[in-house]
Amino acid sequence: MSIHFQNFVCSLVLLVTLYVTGVLEKCIANVFQEQNLLFNPCKATPLDFIFVIDSSRSIRPEDYDKVKTFIVNLLQFLDIGPNATRVGLLQYGSVVQPEFSLNTYTSKAQVEEAVRNMRHLATGTMTGLAIQYTMEVELTEEQGARPKSLQIPRIAMIVTDGRPQDTVEEIAAEAREAGIQIFAIGVGRVEMKTLKAIGSEPHSEHVHLVANFSQIETLISVFKSKLCADMCKVVEHQCQHLCVSSPASYRCRCRKGFILNPDGKTCKAEDTCAAVDHGCDHICVNLADGYECLCRPGYELTIDLKTCNRIDYCDLGNHGCEHNCVSLPGSYICSCKKGFVLNADGKTCSQIDHCAAGSHGCEQEFMNTESSCVCKCTNGYTLRSDGKTCQSKALVTLFGKSVCKICLVICRNKQTTVRICGRTCGTNHTVLHLNDQFVDPCADGSHGCEQEFVSAGDSCVCRCRKGFTLRPDGKTCKSMRLNTVLPLIVHNLQSYLGSPSHADEGSSSRLGPDRSETPSSTTRLEVKDRQVCISMTVKAELCLS
Repeated sequence: MSIHFQNFVCSLVLLVTLYVTGVLEKCIANVFQEQNLLFNPCKATPLDFIFVIDSSRSIRPEDYDKVKTFIVNLLQFLDIGPNATRVGLLQYGSVVQPEFSLNTYTSKAQVEEAVRNMRHLATGTMTGLAIQYTMEVELTEEQGARPKSLQIPRIAMIVTDGRPQDTVEEIAAEAREAGIQIFAIGVGRVEMKTLKAIGSEPHSEHVHLVANFSQIETLISVFKSKLCADMCKVVEHQCQHLCVSSPASYRCRCRKGFILNPDGKTCKAEDTCAAVDHGCDHICVNLADGYECLCRPGYELTIDLKTCNRIDYCDLGNHGCEHNCVSLPGSYICSCKKGFVLNADGKTCSQIDHCAAGSHGCEQEFMNTESSCVCKCTNGYTLRSDGKTCQSKALVTLFGKSVCKICLVICRNKQTTVRICGRTCGTNHTVLHLNDQFVDPCADGSHGCEQEFVSAGDSCVCRCRKGFTLRPDGKTCKSMRLNTVLPLIVHNLQSYLGSPSHADEGSSSRLGPDRSETPSSTTRLEVKDRQVCISMTVKAELCLS
């Protein structure tokens, strides 16, 4: 048996053994899975992806080639294009050397060729400087990064094999705060503490350490699951509006016109009114795409869409108010003129009858006015000061004749002047002639008054002079001061007025003792409605009114 045949038999036995144990089947499946992995890109979320490669002198040329192979294999399941994932790459040593930016290439083939053409720098390890350049230059809109408003994930994958020669903690934290998701891949002797200071949280998803560059290929399948998996579908994201998957993570996003709250889950309306000088006269309202001005009730927006004018609803001409229309914010009301009240229809008016209640207290007549009920008197009467009762313009009526006024003046020298005041009489009144006869109830001298007396209708009433007051007996007077009151002798008025010699107006005579006799019993005085008063003063003035 030749050696070749022996080898063939051994190989056949090995294949049979592998098939029986299932190992061969698994190997074939892994081969096909690897081919599917490398040549079938996943439909992941579009990314702005920057490779940051350590090109220091500690990396040997063959290891440098393994890093380029790792990058090319990682590109196979990325959908690269202007509207898909954009890829950029820089390598660093003592300085940063950008190879291509996010907007440099638009196809996967172009990117692969640029990666294969990279040249090893073989200098220092300024990792912090590379992170700063990535944040300030590469992941900007000028270099092809899409606006933050589109919320396209910004990814930086850092591959390093040694301890940085500069500080990385602060600049890495600043980059993460700016919204950059950082994957940190360490090879060989890199400290895990350094990698965690660079990578994003959670570290279990963003920080990886392999023993050597030969093992870096094992991370391909790991990153495929991270970059292709729809995390919003496999986790309970609790996003109020939208969930956006990103490599190994997800983030919540708000609809247009809203902003994300600090909890990273819920959304609130974007307060455009507070952020801009809106110029609204009354109210500013936030909209999904900006804002709009509104007016308070009763106002309307003018043509400039900012200022407001008050709406005069009365000017519209359809209010239907009988008297007055009063414009209000958002409406109008009807009102009535003074002395009128609004009817139940809210439009027409009725005059207020202030006399209808019957509480006016008028003695004779009354009249409704705008503001009150006014008392009136019939012809021949005048309203008293109380505004309710009436008094006749005539003082007495003698034999059917109304007398307006009689004045009788008695002088100290016993000269008497009689004056008839006919000028103040109304059309239905006349003057008293001195030869008219009437009965004086005080004329018989039985009144018993100490000082003065006055006729009051059909009776005689005692009075006292100034400085005196009437006692309870109704006849005698007591002094209100120590002065001696000059007595005034009152002669019989009826006897005097009844004499035919005094019939003419303005006549006068001397009153002697012979004129005090009792008046004739044929004299009669008729008094209607009002009493006749005779008043005497210390000046010896006697008035009948």
